Amino acid sequence: MSSSQRIILRHLSTSSKYSHNGCELVDIERLIKAPFTTKHESVLEAILADLADVVPIIGEIAGIVRIMEGMKEKDDVRVAMELGDLIAGFPPLVGDVLDILTPTNLLLYLMKRERVKV
Repeated sequence: MSSSQRIILRHLSTSSKYSHNGCELVDIERLIKAPFTTKHESVLEAILADLADVVPIIGEIAGIVRIMEGMKEKDDVRVAMELGDLIAGFPPLVGDVLDILTPTNLLLYLMKRERVKV
C-alpha cells in the first residue's frame, strides 16, 4: 500500500467529512441527520429533508420529529409549517405531489438565513 493510500484511509477512518483540494464536499453524518431536523446548515440539507418527506413512512416520522423539535424550541412558525406539511403529505399520491410543490424545509432554511442577515 502506498503512503498516499495510507493517508487517505487514515483520513476516512477518522472523519465523516470528505474533501477535495481542501474544500469540504460532504459531511455524511449531517446528511443522515438532515431529514430529522430543521437546523440545516446548507441548502443541500434542506432539499434532502424535503426529498425525504416524499418517502412513505420515513417522511411522516421525520415530520413528527421536526414538529417535536419546533415545539421544544417554542418556534410557532416552524411548528405550523411542519404540521401543515405533515397533514398535506398524508394522502397517497396527492401528498407526494404537495410535498414536492411545498418545500417546507427549504423555505424554513431561507427564512432563517434572512433573519440572520438582518
